[in-house]
Amino acid sequence: APRPAFAPRAHYVPLATAANALAAPPSVSSPVAEGLLFPESERAARPRLHVFGVSYVARVFQWLYGALGQVADVDLYVVNPCMEFWEDVPSESELRAARRLPRRGAPRALGPADGEDPRPSRDEHLALHQADEPPLLVAFGRPGREHVHLLNELTQADFEPCFVDPAASAEAAGREPSVLEALQRDILLRAPVADAPLTPRSVRDSSVRFHACPSIRREVEVVAGEIWRAVRAASETNAPLGFHEIAVLLPSDARDEYLPHVEAVFAEAHAIPHSVVDLDLASTSRVVDACLALVELPLGRFARPEVLALITHPNVLANMPEASIDDVRQLVSELGVFYGLDRDELADTYVDEDRLNWEQGLLRVALGELMSDSRSPADLGLPLGDSHYLPVSTDPSWARSFSLLMRGLIADVRFARGEARPLRQWAEFFAGMWEGYVLPGGDAEQSELRSCLGAARSLVERDVAALPVSYRVASMLVGEALAGMGATRGDYLADGVVVSSFLPMRAIPFRQTFVLGLGEGAFPARDTRDTMDLRLERRQLGDVRASERDKYMFLEVLLSARDALSVSWVARDPYTSDPIPPSPVVELVMDTLERSYLSAEEAAGLVETHALFRHDPLDPGSPFAEAHTEAWLRQLGRLARVHQGRQVFLLGLVALEGI
Repeated sequence: APRPAFAPRAHYVPLATAANALAAPPSVSSPVAEGLLFPESERAARPRLHVFGVSYVARVFQWLYGALGQVADVDLYVVNPCMEFWEDVPSESELRAARRLPRRGAPRALGPADGEDPRPSRDEHLALHQADEPPLLVAFGRPGREHVHLLNELTQADFEPCFVDPAASAEAAGREPSVLEALQRDILLRAPVADAPLTPRSVRDSSVRFHACPSIRREVEVVAGEIWRAVRAASETNAPLGFHEIAVLLPSDARDEYLPHVEAVFAEAHAIPHSVVDLDLASTSRVVDACLALVELPLGRFARPEVLALITHPNVLANMPEASIDDVRQLVSELGVFYGLDRDELADTYVDEDRLNWEQGLLRVALGELMSDSRSPADLGLPLGDSHYLPVSTDPSWARSFSLLMRGLIADVRFARGEARPLRQWAEFFAGMWEGYVLPGGDAEQSELRSCLGAARSLVERDVAALPVSYRVASMLVGEALAGMGATRGDYLADGVVVSSFLPMRAIPFRQTFVLGLGEGAFPARDTRDTMDLRLERRQLGDVRASERDKYMFLEVLLSARDALSVSWVARDPYTSDPIPPSPVVELVMDTLERSYLSAEEAAGLVETHALFRHDPLDPGSPFAEAHTEAWLRQLGRLARVHQGRQVFLLGLVALEGI
């Protein structure tokens, strides 16, 4: 069938970013792009849309691309790992299924027996792959293969190749391609895997390294040491290495566990400059924390702990600049407040008089400004109705601010607990509450507050026919919006090493790439079975499981690395000290390198196992000043023990001679 008149245009960029492709437009364009099918006036009236940064999408989004192509010129910049036709390359799961399902009439000889582990062993891993196919493309490339297939269907296979040979620069410089460059070239060209033994390289290759570490802290310390080693080595060449050309990537599930160690270790290692790309704003921002506390307040009992936690929050306490946290806590303790807005919430309880609630406490503060605080045992206070109220005097510089703050919170809580309202009104309520109570402390917090206000106003988009909803429903929606906000620390590509999870930086080229946390059980993610997931009933092209997603992200990281790729994992259980092997993804890469790219001598030192302590043994080039001090103290302790042992031995000889 002829290519549709208005159809998206694909540009395959396996090792170049979309920005590079945009800077160097394709030399060949389609007839539509040249304006042969449509007048120039009609072409000029159509907008042009460039789409990049997407690894793969489901089929429904492919239809969306086709619909956009009817009203605009769409250019899709897609990462394609292989420049050859590779839609017939089977995936690992397809090969495994073919081994277990015999042909019609043949006996079922393959497959796991009863009680046998269905997962392939390390020796069987490579047996699943065809001998003439790149193993990593077979094992990790299924999402990309199906995405390219769907794009070829959409564009009638009319694409613009922008492929780059990763080993071309090495050959132009007259040097042997590195192991990383050779591996990337074989995947690009769909080259068969060689099984012949290799001779050692003339120069020790360190383009692909593996580090087995005893703990997360040591893993990050090893990475910091490798960063300084790479920077110093590159400074002696004609191509110095900048910190912004280095990336540290973490699995998404382990990001919160690794980031505190990364920031602490990088600060100790001569303050390595770095920027964190995909922080969770809800877990790092005081402003977001205060906004969430305000959202949760009407859902509780208005008890003393939750209210104190809110009004002593730094961004809320700023409404009372003259008061300290201790002043507020002491005042609330003197007021005898425990929970409840007013006495109506304590009805039908053992509390007969107006006690324990916040309204009576604020009344006593107001009386303290008008009456003296005698505090005599015989003073019963001012009788009002069926209760007596003792005035409580406090510092007038902040007592009124405290009363205004608390009465505002009480009024807002009563409003939230009232009738249901449309989301548009709840959006205005949240925005007004945050602007009224949360005071940012600087430009950064002011920006975070604006982001929170934007999250509140996003509820308007969900307001369907102005249907009223309860506050609990509105609070859940705005809480999800706040939790989904991302943040960055530092300026990307300007403040040094880029620290990120896999997803944002998976296909961005860096000269030095460090991938952490790739231990067994931690990567790739486990596939979950959900009875509501229709993909389990019948899989369609473009459906990607969690494990396939992580494997393809690792393949993109492998293909995007320039000079070197370093992979590390925690190789010891923190409680039992049992060994932990690397992820099956890492094992397959090591098997492929040992079989086809490294000699026996080089394969023996492929994995570097690190000691528990950074000073045992001490690296002379260690960037940690404390490590040198620790090594000196350790040696001093050994000498002291040896000297003490000699003294005990001499005293023993003297005693024996005396006997």
